[in-house]
Amino acid sequence: MILAGDIGSSTSSLGLFKKGDNGTPELVTEGKYFSKDYPSMEAMVQEFLQKNPPTETIHAACFGISGPVEGGRGKIVGLSWEVTESSLCELLMKLSWGVMDSSKCENSQTRIPVEVINSLGAIDYGNLETTVELESLTPGVSRSAHEDLSQRAWIAARNGLGEALLYWDKQDNNLIYSASEGGNSSFAPRNQEEFDLLLYLLKRYSFVSYNKVLSETGLVNIYEFVRDSGKYGKESADLKNRLGKEKSMDVIIEMGLAKKDPLCEKALDLFVSIYGAEAGNLALKYAAWGGVYVGGTIAPKIIDKLRDGTFMKAFMEKQEEMKEKLSAIPVKVVMTPDIRLRGAAQRALDKEVIGRFVYSNVVGAG
Repeated sequence: MILAGDIGSSTSSLGLFKKGDNGTPELVTEGKYFSKDYPSMEAMVQEFLQKNPPTETIHAACFGISGPVEGGRGKIVGLSWEVTESSLCELLMKLSWGVMDSSKCENSQTRIPVEVINSLGAIDYGNLETTVELESLTPGVSRSAHEDLSQRAWIAARNGLGEALLYWDKQDNNLIYSASEGGNSSFAPRNQEEFDLLLYLLKRYSFVSYNKVLSETGLVNIYEFVRDSGKYGKESADLKNRLGKEKSMDVIIEMGLAKKDPLCEKALDLFVSIYGAEAGNLALKYAAWGGVYVGGTIAPKIIDKLRDGTFMKAFMEKQEEMKEKLSAIPVKVVMTPDIRLRGAAQRALDKEVIGRFVYSNVVGAG
């Protein structure tokens, strides 16, 4: 059995998996959490395992986090946690292996395989076209002859904004990702309305990055900007009540898609327009002529809005000489929201055999 996690600053998912009949991870049980309810990632993992006792020994684990990772240490943007492979190793060896000696985690020959990676690194990009449900936003654009070898781009709004370059590795015959911290770059308004949004957010934040605009929190920020502008009417009592009791982003999406509230409808329209513009920017920065993938947890929820032309109109609003290039780029929405969790599970499963070997040496075959 293996443990996998998709850890964000707002929400996180943890799952126990076993090896399925086809060799891929098969989910046994899953837990979803609000990250800020926990003082550390270890506390969240411990609660998950206590509430969902594994029926078998855990032999490997992989956690994808929304933030930079270096040397087995990671930092989730928006949280004070320090995530380390060593501390997670100690926890899992104690809870699953019954080993209390933390020094075992200092040696790869005596430790449970635990990996902490950037969440974008968990995705199997090479098989996106064959293993993941994709929704095209450019149905009239056919695959070009060079598409398989051309660079591509990944953009994903979730707890923050993830951006990555995808390039073809001829030796491995696979798409490889090169992560970035593009979500932390400066939000660049394109018009007076977006400039007013920037000024509004500067009253709230000392620095306004794309993470503050294109994310779950970002959609709420945009809604509050629209509401406080006074241009689209007043917030209804019913909507105010729902926003206070339910997850604000989901309420805004529901009301905006159904066109039941002008504030939510406008907020969603502005969010999608900014999203499309940044996707177009990314395509140009990475020369992603092979395609742009729109991932994250928000896109599948707003697919009807993404289809209405707002996203692609903003995507195409660039210098005239670049429009022909942009118009030939396939843009596809990833409709499988747990792609990062399952990707982390696959990476852990790949190391399960190592974990079994180490376990037999450290704990014993029994």
